[in-house]
Amino acid sequence: MTAELAQAIFFIIWGAGLVVWVLGLRRSVAFLRREDEFGDVWGSPAAGREHVDPGKVTGEREAEASAQALREELVGRLSTALGSTFVVRERSDGLELTNTLPPAFSRLGWSNVSRATLHVRGVGLARSEVAYELDLRPLRRRLGGIALVVVLAAGLPTLVLVGGLIWRLVIRSEHPAVRWQVFQTFQVAHALWPPFLVTSRLRANVRRAQASLHAIITAAGDSLSE
Repeated sequence: MTAELAQAIFFIIWGAGLVVWVLGLRRSVAFLRREDEFGDVWGSPAAGREHVDPGKVTGEREAEASAQALREELVGRLSTALGSTFVVRERSDGLELTNTLPPAFSRLGWSNVSRATLHVRGVGLARSEVAYELDLRPLRRRLGGIALVVVLAAGLPTLVLVGGLIWRLVIRSEHPAVRWQVFQTFQVAHALWPPFLVTSRLRANVRRAQASLHAIITAAGDSLSE
Protein backbone atom coordinates (compact mmCIF):
# COMPACT_ATOMS: atom_id res chain seq x y z
CA MET A 1 0.00 0.00 0.00
CA THR A 2 1.33 3.43 -0.87
CA ALA A 3 1.82 6.07 1.80
CA GLU A 4 -0.75 8.34 0.12
CA LEU A 5 -3.45 5.65 0.12
CA ALA A 6 -2.69 4.75 3.75
CA GLN A 7 -3.02 8.40 4.74
CA ALA A 8 -6.34 8.71 2.91
CA ILE A 9 -7.75 5.61 4.60
CA PHE A 10 -6.50 6.80 7.98
CA PHE A 11 -8.13 10.22 7.70
CA ILE A 12 -11.43 8.69 6.57
CA ILE A 13 -11.59 6.20 9.45
CA TRP A 14 -10.21 8.51 12.12
CA GLY A 15 -12.36 11.39 10.90
CA ALA A 16 -15.48 9.23 11.10
CA GLY A 17 -14.47 8.26 14.62
CA LEU A 18 -14.10 11.92 15.55
CA VAL A 19 -17.60 12.64 14.22
CA VAL A 20 -19.03 9.79 16.31
CA TRP A 21 -17.15 11.09 19.36
CA VAL A 22 -18.62 14.58 18.87
CA LEU A 23 -22.11 13.08 18.56
CA GLY A 24 -21.55 11.12 21.77
CA LEU A 25 -20.37 14.26 23.54
CA ARG A 26 -23.36 16.21 22.29
CA ARG A 27 -25.80 13.53 23.39
CA SER A 28 -24.20 13.28 26.82
CA VAL A 29 -24.35 17.04 27.36
CA ALA A 30 -27.96 17.06 26.16
CA PHE A 31 -28.89 14.48 28.78
CA LEU A 32 -27.42 16.76 31.45
CA ARG A 33 -29.55 19.77 30.48
CA ARG A 34 -32.17 21.09 32.84
CA GLU A 35 -35.67 20.30 31.69
CA ASP A 36 -36.45 23.95 30.91
CA GLU A 37 -33.43 24.10 28.56
CA PHE A 38 -34.08 20.88 26.68
CA GLY A 39 -36.09 22.53 23.93
CA ASP A 40 -32.95 24.32 22.71
CA VAL A 41 -30.57 21.34 22.68
CA TRP A 42 -30.82 20.44 19.01
CA GLY A 43 -31.31 23.92 17.58
CA SER A 44 -34.45 25.17 15.89
CA PRO A 45 -37.12 22.47 15.57
CA ALA A 46 -38.65 21.60 12.23
CA ALA A 47 -41.85 23.37 11.28
CA GLY A 48 -44.81 22.09 13.23
CA ARG A 49 -42.67 20.11 15.68
CA GLU A 50 -41.43 20.80 19.19
CA HIS A 51 -38.46 19.33 20.99
CA VAL A 52 -39.42 17.35 24.07
CA ASP A 53 -37.48 16.16 27.07
CA PRO A 54 -36.97 12.37 26.66
CA GLY A 55 -37.07 12.13 30.43
CA LYS A 56 -40.74 13.18 30.50
CA VAL A 57 -43.01 10.64 28.87
CA THR A 58 -46.69 11.19 28.13
CA GLY A 59 -49.33 8.86 26.76
CA GLU A 60 -52.97 7.79 26.89
CA ARG A 61 -54.82 4.54 27.49
CA GLU A 62 -58.53 3.76 27.48
CA ALA A 63 -60.41 1.25 29.61
CA GLU A 64 -63.95 -0.09 29.84
CA ALA A 65 -64.98 1.44 33.16
CA SER A 66 -66.34 4.63 34.67
CA ALA A 67 -63.78 7.22 35.71
CA GLN A 68 -64.51 6.93 39.44
CA ALA A 69 -64.45 3.14 39.50
CA LEU A 70 -61.30 3.01 37.40
CA ARG A 71 -59.50 5.49 39.64
CA GLU A 72 -60.32 3.46 42.75
CA GLU A 73 -59.24 0.22 41.08
CA LEU A 74 -55.96 1.74 39.94
CA VAL A 75 -55.11 2.85 43.47
CA GLY A 76 -55.12 -0.74 44.69
CA ARG A 77 -53.43 -2.23 41.66
CA LEU A 78 -50.65 0.35 41.50
CA SER A 79 -49.96 0.07 45.23
CA THR A 80 -49.69 -3.71 44.89
CA ALA A 81 -47.61 -3.66 41.71
CA LEU A 82 -45.15 -0.94 42.75
CA GLY A 83 -44.76 -1.79 46.41
CA SER A 84 -43.92 0.51 49.30
CA THR A 85 -41.31 2.50 47.37
CA PHE A 86 -44.09 4.53 45.74
CA VAL A 87 -46.46 6.84 47.56
CA VAL A 88 -49.85 6.88 45.81
CA ARG A 89 -52.02 9.95 46.33
CA GLU A 90 -55.53 10.43 45.01
CA ARG A 91 -56.39 13.72 43.33
CA SER A 92 -59.67 15.12 42.11
CA ASP A 93 -58.82 14.24 38.52
CA GLY A 94 -56.65 11.16 39.00
CA LEU A 95 -53.60 9.90 40.83
CA GLU A 96 -50.09 11.03 41.68
CA LEU A 97 -47.26 8.59 42.40
CA THR A 98 -43.95 9.57 43.97
CA ASN A 99 -40.89 7.33 44.11
CA THR A 100 -39.06 7.54 47.43
CA LEU A 101 -35.85 5.92 46.12
CA PRO A 102 -33.11 7.40 43.87
CA PRO A 103 -32.68 6.23 40.26
CA ALA A 104 -31.23 2.74 39.83
CA PHE A 105 -29.93 2.70 36.27
CA SER A 106 -28.86 -0.93 36.64
CA ARG A 107 -32.54 -1.91 36.64
CA LEU A 108 -35.33 -1.27 34.17
CA GLY A 109 -38.86 -0.01 34.58
CA TRP A 110 -40.66 1.74 37.40
CA SER A 111 -37.66 1.83 39.73
CA ASN A 112 -36.40 4.78 37.66
CA VAL A 113 -39.68 6.70 37.44
CA SER A 114 -39.35 9.48 40.00
CA ARG A 115 -42.91 10.73 39.67
CA ALA A 116 -46.03 9.82 37.73
CA THR A 117 -49.36 11.55 37.28
CA LEU A 118 -52.48 9.89 35.92
CA HIS A 119 -55.50 11.92 34.84
CA VAL A 120 -58.66 9.83 34.60
CA ARG A 121 -61.70 11.15 32.74
CA GLY A 122 -64.81 9.67 31.25
CA VAL A 123 -64.99 9.57 27.46
CA GLY A 124 -68.27 7.74 27.03
CA LEU A 125 -70.79 5.46 28.68
CA ALA A 126 -68.78 3.31 31.12
CA ARG A 127 -65.56 4.15 29.30
CA SER A 128 -62.62 6.19 30.55
CA GLU A 129 -59.30 7.53 29.34
CA VAL A 130 -56.13 7.65 31.42
CA ALA A 131 -53.68 10.37 30.33
CA TYR A 132 -50.35 9.88 32.07
CA GLU A 133 -46.96 11.51 32.48
CA LEU A 134 -43.91 9.61 33.68
CA ASP A 135 -40.96 11.61 34.99
CA LEU A 136 -37.57 9.96 34.41
CA ARG A 137 -35.52 13.16 34.41
CA PRO A 138 -33.30 12.16 37.38
CA LEU A 139 -32.34 9.00 35.48
CA ARG A 140 -31.72 11.02 32.31
CA ARG A 141 -29.33 13.33 34.12
CA ARG A 142 -27.52 10.45 35.85
CA LEU A 143 -27.07 8.59 32.56
CA GLY A 144 -25.81 11.79 30.96
CA GLY A 145 -23.16 12.15 33.66
CA ILE A 146 -21.98 8.57 33.21
CA ALA A 147 -21.89 8.92 29.43
CA LEU A 148 -19.94 12.19 29.66
CA VAL A 149 -17.28 10.53 31.83
CA VAL A 150 -16.94 7.73 29.27
CA VAL A 151 -16.74 10.18 26.38
CA LEU A 152 -14.00 12.25 27.98
CA ALA A 153 -12.09 9.58 29.89
CA ALA A 154 -12.18 6.80 27.29
CA GLY A 155 -13.31 8.11 23.91
CA LEU A 156 -10.99 11.09 23.54
CA PRO A 157 -7.82 9.40 24.88
CA THR A 158 -8.46 6.40 22.63
CA LEU A 159 -8.85 8.62 19.58
CA VAL A 160 -5.61 10.43 20.35
CA LEU A 161 -3.62 7.34 21.35
CA VAL A 162 -4.73 5.06 18.50
CA GLY A 163 -4.48 7.87 15.97
CA GLY A 164 -0.96 8.76 17.14
CA LEU A 165 0.28 5.18 17.12
CA ILE A 166 -1.16 4.43 13.67
CA TRP A 167 0.32 7.63 12.26
CA ARG A 168 3.75 7.06 13.75
CA LEU A 169 4.15 3.31 13.35
CA VAL A 170 2.04 2.53 10.30
CA ILE A 171 1.55 5.55 8.06
CA ARG A 172 5.20 6.64 8.34
CA SER A 173 6.58 3.14 7.94
CA GLU A 174 8.99 2.54 5.07
CA HIS A 175 7.48 -0.91 4.44
CA PRO A 176 4.37 -0.97 2.19
CA ALA A 177 3.15 -4.19 3.79
CA VAL A 178 3.05 -2.55 7.23
CA ARG A 179 0.84 0.24 5.92
CA TRP A 180 -1.98 -2.26 5.49
CA GLN A 181 -2.29 -2.12 9.27
CA VAL A 182 -3.90 1.28 8.83
CA PHE A 183 -7.23 -0.52 9.13
CA GLN A 184 -6.41 -1.03 12.82
CA THR A 185 -7.68 2.55 13.17
CA PHE A 186 -11.10 0.91 13.45
CA GLN A 187 -10.07 -0.04 16.99
CA VAL A 188 -11.23 3.42 18.13
CA ALA A 189 -14.80 2.14 17.80
CA HIS A 190 -14.41 0.15 21.04
CA ALA A 191 -14.32 3.39 23.04
CA LEU A 192 -16.90 5.30 21.00
CA TRP A 193 -20.06 3.19 21.31
CA PRO A 194 -20.35 2.88 25.15
CA PRO A 195 -21.86 6.40 25.65
CA PHE A 196 -24.70 5.51 23.29
CA LEU A 197 -25.20 2.23 25.12
CA VAL A 198 -25.41 4.08 28.44
CA THR A 199 -27.94 6.66 27.24
CA SER A 200 -30.05 3.98 25.54
CA ARG A 201 -30.96 2.77 29.03
CA LEU A 202 -33.39 5.67 29.22
CA ARG A 203 -35.37 4.44 26.21
CA ALA A 204 -35.37 0.90 27.62
CA ASN A 205 -36.75 2.18 30.93
CA VAL A 206 -39.42 4.19 29.17
CA ARG A 207 -40.59 1.17 27.16
CA ARG A 208 -40.68 -1.08 30.22
CA ALA A 209 -42.52 1.45 32.41
CA GLN A 210 -45.07 2.25 29.71
CA ALA A 211 -45.73 -1.42 29.01
CA SER A 212 -46.23 -2.08 32.72
CA LEU A 213 -48.60 0.87 33.16
CA HIS A 214 -50.61 -0.07 30.07
CA ALA A 215 -50.98 -3.60 31.40
CA ILE A 216 -52.18 -2.34 34.80
CA ILE A 217 -54.74 0.01 33.24
CA THR A 218 -56.03 -2.69 30.90
CA ALA A 219 -56.27 -5.23 33.74
CA ALA A 220 -58.14 -2.72 35.92
CA GLY A 221 -60.61 -2.01 33.15
CA ASP A 222 -61.13 -5.69 32.37
CA SER A 223 -61.81 -6.54 36.01
CA LEU A 224 -64.45 -3.81 36.26
CA SER A 225 -66.17 -4.73 33.01
CA GLU A 226 -66.66 -8.40 33.96
